[in-house]
Amino acid sequence: GGFSISRKEMTQAVGYVQDIAGCTGLSSNAVVNAWVVGATVQASVAKENKIGNNGRDYGVVRATTFDVLVSTANRRLLRLRELLQERYDSIPTCALLDRVFSQPSQGDWKM
Repeated sequence: GGFSISRKEMTQAVGYVQDIAGCTGLSSNAVVNAWVVGATVQASVAKENKIGNNGRDYGVVRATTFDVLVSTANRRLLRLRELLQERYDSIPTCALLDRVFSQPSQGDWKM
């Protein structure tokens, strides 16, 4: 048996989204997406909760299982793996690393 997502966990996540959305450092049109992940989702729990105020949605809380999360990630990564193999498979690993590490930086980071 694994952890089953109940209304309690969803309510807790809604509170977190409200707290984050209330931070003054965020843009006024920011949308906060949160995921609650467990082994199962109880039948009485809505799998998606939109959070808003005054007609504007500013957050979404979704419930999902580990199995769904892992299978979705594997599908997305598989496409990335295939793309990388097509692009770089003919280049020896050492040559590829030399090419990457010869760049002085990976770009300007502005925070």
